[in-house]
Amino acid sequence: FTTAQQWEAVVSRVAPSAVIIEGVPTYEVTLTFTNGQEQLRPGLTSNITVHAASVPDVIRVPRRAIVIRGAEEFVRVLRDNGEIEEVKVTTGLVGSDGAIEVKTGLSGDEEVVVSAVTN
Repeated sequence: FTTAQQWEAVVSRVAPSAVIIEGVPTYEVTLTFTNGQEQLRPGLTSNITVHAASVPDVIRVPRRAIVIRGAEEFVRVLRDNGEIEEVKVTTGLVGSDGAIEVKTGLSGDEEVVVSAVTN
C-alpha cells in the first residue's frame, strides 16, 4: 500500500447540512469505490480530488475576463489596430484554477484583455 495509489469512486451521499470548520462550510461526503476497495481499511486518512466534469481541448479564459451585462456574457478582445472590442460569448465549465470554458464567440487565437483602463 503506497500513497501513490489511486481509486475511482462515485459520490453516494452528501450530508444535507454543513459543519463549519474554521469558518468554511464543510459537507461530509460518502464515496463508493468502484475498484481497489479491498486495500482500504477503516480509519485510513486520505486526500480526495473530485473531478465533477471535464472537457478536452477547449478555449478557456480567466474567469475575471468575463464581463456580465444582464443575462449576456462578453470578453474584451484586443484587435490588430489596438482597439478593444467586446465580443459576446457563451461560457461552460468553471475550473478550480480560476479559468472558465468559452463555448462560443472566440476562435482561440484572440488576445483576451483581462483588465483595462478605458475612458
